[in-house]
Amino acid sequence: MVDGAHQASEIFPWNSNGSPAGATGFSAANGRVLMMMPHPERIFRNAQLNYTRYGTHGYASPWLRIFENARSFVE
Repeated sequence: MVDGAHQASEIFPWNSNGSPAGATGFSAANGRVLMMMPHPERIFRNAQLNYTRYGTHGYASPWLRIFENARSFVE
């Protein structure tokens, strides 16, 4: 996770899970995601965000894009 200056952060709210060096995800060489934090399935609505950088307008949070992309890929 990165802060407002796009630097890896271990500080809340930019790194809410406290991962070392701001690590949030790891994937295999072929691009399949093996592990990811935070859990995007838990925060796909703006109302669920603990940090309102993206504002409160609209239903979808930026994390919903992951699921939209996945659906487009399998269609």
